[in-house]
Amino acid sequence: MKDTLTTPEAVAVLCLLMVGADTEIKQEELASMLGNPFFQEHVSDKIGPHPKFVKTFNAAKQSIGSRELEKKAIAALNKGFPALKLKTLALMTTIAGADNEYDQLEKELVVRVATALKIPVEEIEPEFKKMKAAAVTQQLSTHQETSDDAPTSDNEEA
Repeated sequence: MKDTLTTPEAVAVLCLLMVGADTEIKQEELASMLGNPFFQEHVSDKIGPHPKFVKTFNAAKQSIGSRELEKKAIAALNKGFPALKLKTLALMTTIAGADNEYDQLEKELVVRVATALKIPVEEIEPEFKKMKAAAVTQQLSTHQETSDDAPTSDNEEA
């Protein structure tokens, strides 16, 4: 991994660190990251192919360790706007809670990153709630589009 990360790379690194924070990679956490509207809009298309990025991330994690990767990501995000920092923390919180278990290691990671980004922890929850609502709205919208395209029987009105 490069010495300096782009903002989308920094967000992706922190998200992947959160996915593995409790030492177990869970599908629910990966799905909440990849399906999140903020991640899709600001990160997904900007980091290149996901499998290649994850491979680079894992190699860097092996080489320099999680804490050094965390520091690089924080350094990149500290150059950005407070709103981006807050949304990243809300996304990390979303990922942590995707498996309905918010364990101590995940909490410590959020607090450590928030402190380093100079974002008060109490500001995360309102942003987390907005992000969660946006994700639900997106899911409902996607479901509605799919339902509109579904074939109807002869007995149903069009």
